[in-house]
Amino acid sequence: MKKILVAILAGAFGLSAVAQTVVYDYKATFKRVNPVYKVRTENKVKFVTESYNVSSDRISGYVILPLCVDCNGPVNTSMNNAGVAFLTRKGDKYSKANNLPYVLRTNVMASSAIFGNNAYILGTTPADETPSSVKNLKSAWMMLGFAVPNNGANTIDSGKLIKEAAGFNVWYGFMGLDHIGGGWVQNYGFGSARVLTNKQAATLGWCGGLPGATTSCQMVQSISGSTLADFVYAGLCGATPMWDVCSTDTLAGWSAGMANVGGVAPIAGTWTLKFNNTLSKKGGPAAQQTAIYDKLKVTNAAAQVIDVAGSPIVVTPTVQ
Repeated sequence: MKKILVAILAGAFGLSAVAQTVVYDYKATFKRVNPVYKVRTENKVKFVTESYNVSSDRISGYVILPLCVDCNGPVNTSMNNAGVAFLTRKGDKYSKANNLPYVLRTNVMASSAIFGNNAYILGTTPADETPSSVKNLKSAWMMLGFAVPNNGANTIDSGKLIKEAAGFNVWYGFMGLDHIGGGWVQNYGFGSARVLTNKQAATLGWCGGLPGATTSCQMVQSISGSTLADFVYAGLCGATPMWDVCSTDTLAGWSAGMANVGGVAPIAGTWTLKFNNTLSKKGGPAAQQTAIYDKLKVTNAAAQVIDVAGSPIVVTPTVQ
């Protein structure tokens, strides 16, 4: 019996027979805290101040994930498969102008399952684990997570924010102004699956030919759902303008040890993942990465990419 229920990720007719990885389009739209630096007058003296509001933002890009064994890939279970994401943030206004990296290359972990209303299990003892109908495995769920790293030492001059108040280094990480501490972005959702069937005709031959054969594999086609994460921010002069809900004398902090230094705040929104047939057909992961960098206009990865995924992309079988 084929390991039907362990399939993950998409394939499509036209993929190379030796393809081991496929590419998906990724997009997450969410709300986040947004620092507002402004000059205000207090007691007839001008001060640089900082406050927070809520802003809409978006992370988009591409995700490379391994195929299942049944789809000519290396993985034999859908649980906790490693991939690589290439991501940019729409609200990034300062990276390119300040020669900071603007593309995040990071590790991805994905788990998925397929199911269907008419793909049932008979109520027998012992349990029959075979689906009644492979072709009716049309629904899917997926849990996909990726790491956003800590901000190493990336800053921009405060003069980029307020011309008359230059000379102060403001933290600027992948999540924008004040971002210093990374996090793990969790994406959960539901979507559609597809069963791909490849039929090979029988061949005529002396002393018996080859019989016809039919093979199939299952894959996730698209997913949509919810996105959640939290990140650490450090504001003006080491004080972050978020306060404990029970005490306006206490700044919101990441922990007791950082109560007056860093604040933590979430992002919350929605995400989509869609199979990209064109990029998937580029070849192996190295060729797919090259094509993705071309899409993202990366000409110098060393200067333009925050790389926390390591290199090269390594595809290894998952141990059962």
